[in-house]
Amino acid sequence: MGDMKIPLSDDRDYLDEFGDLDTAIEMVRGLNEELDAPDDPAAVVRELRARLATEQAVRDVRTGCMTLIVFVGAMFGEPPPLDFVPAAVRTLRRIDEVPDEVLPMVAGGFTAAFLGMSPNEWRDGLGPVSRTESLAWLYAAWSLINFADSLWGGKGTTFKKLDEMVNLALDSDQEGESGRGK
Repeated sequence: MGDMKIPLSDDRDYLDEFGDLDTAIEMVRGLNEELDAPDDPAAVVRELRARLATEQAVRDVRTGCMTLIVFVGAMFGEPPPLDFVPAAVRTLRRIDEVPDEVLPMVAGGFTAAFLGMSPNEWRDGLGPVSRTESLAWLYAAWSLINFADSLWGGKGTTFKKLDEMVNLALDSDQEGESGRGK
């Protein structure tokens, strides 16, 4: 995980709406590498805590993880993968850094995302979010990526599909802009 670089963005409006999606993705990728065969599990936790040193970084990465959950959830199509929620809770319970008291929030956020609601708005409506819960959202995004990878062809497949989806959307947006200029 030490190779990850935190992208800096001056676009506060973007960060407030989508969070630091790039960092969330890189942190989930790092968890995939580290949690498969960690040399030092405590070092993984120390690295994550160091990456989330400020309250703003915590909020931005949490929002980015929730946005990632929305995007990946949308890739499933209909019906939404609601059966994943209890499996995710069972997985997250086995992670020492995810206390049981945050699991109902994560389960509710997954459900909101899979039903087409913003998990960010849903969660923000319930009051302040602890630092521990914010870290749990990173593990939640990791668990969804691993679940999707297992369905779609193996490790890395979900991020490839996500890249394709984003590129398709960007290409479509650029075509729309060039068509309006004529």
